[in-house]
Amino acid sequence: MAPATDQIRYTESTGNVFADLGVAEPEEALAKAELARQIGAIIAERGLSQTEAAVLLGIDQPKVSLLTRGRLTGFSIGRLLRFLLALDQDVAIVVRTRQVQRGGRIHVVAQSQTPKMVLAVKRARDVRPLGRRFAVSRRREAVTQAGERSS
Repeated sequence: MAPATDQIRYTESTGNVFADLGVAEPEEALAKAELARQIGAIIAERGLSQTEAAVLLGIDQPKVSLLTRGRLTGFSIGRLLRFLLALDQDVAIVVRTRQVQRGGRIHVVAQSQTPKMVLAVKRARDVRPLGRRFAVSRRREAVTQAGERSS
């Protein structure tokens, strides 16, 4: 039998599955997915039921179910950030100058084994709605890029 010489065609990923699938606002979709993943991980780590998590987050249990299953249509980035605050997480928003010539991007980075999360927002239009809501945290403290608290 002759060896197969047909090559398999493939397309290299952009690094964002939502962009690869042609989703509108793929950077935002990826950020929301990562925030939801972090929220789900915290809920699981604490051993909370969906009902217990709903009480902490101030939503009903079916919405927790949607959130943990990745059904994020009804959840804004701001709302997901508020959920992290309700779960006693520190959230820092970092705005940086774009490093490459293409459009800006949103990138979520969770620091492993620490309660801090960094949301790097690189488009001015994405910062406005977040800036007002998180200008003063519940604990009235700012978190620097290094993760140190300052008053």
